[in-house]
Amino acid sequence: MKKIIVALLALCLVFSVSAQGPKAGAGAGGGDAAPAGDRTGSETAPAYGAGEAARVMDRLQLKTEERERIRLMLEEQEGELVRVRAELREMQARMTRLMLEERVNRQEVERTLRQSMELEFRMRMIQAERNIRLKEMLGPERWANMYRLAQMVQAAERAGKLEDFIAKSENPAQIRAMLQILQALF
Repeated sequence: MKKIIVALLALCLVFSVSAQGPKAGAGAGGGDAAPAGDRTGSETAPAYGAGEAARVMDRLQLKTEERERIRLMLEEQEGELVRVRAELREMQARMTRLMLEERVNRQEVERTLRQSMELEFRMRMIQAERNIRLKEMLGPERWANMYRLAQMVQAAERAGKLEDFIAKSENPAQIRAMLQILQALF
């Protein structure tokens, strides 16, 4: 019985982490470390040199019109992502309540976990669709450069050094203009 409760609590923890959604300041899209299907499992972010962002931006060559098309594409699905993340948080709260009951209703726990898994799947599918559409818009090489830049922004944000990263880049205005798009990739 104790093993089952410990396992269920561990599942609650997993769902609480995945249901948290974007971190404070993560912008319109964010929360995930990499596009769906592109996760390595590594939680440590690599360090980036000061000029690397400029080199990636030069290879990306993103025009203002393209940035606007990408922004609009991301906004199309943002409402659904926000709704799914909110529902995941509700599932987390439901699991917590279920586990705190005197007698745990196993059927209700299973039903709640299945609903949570379905919501997680929907969220990952939206993220994957965003990345597929973005890759189709930009082509594989430019998409890879954008993803690389998004990794840099994410690493800086996790380290609490996003403003420093932007300020030290060769073109801070360009990075700021792309910040919402970059944060939507993770």
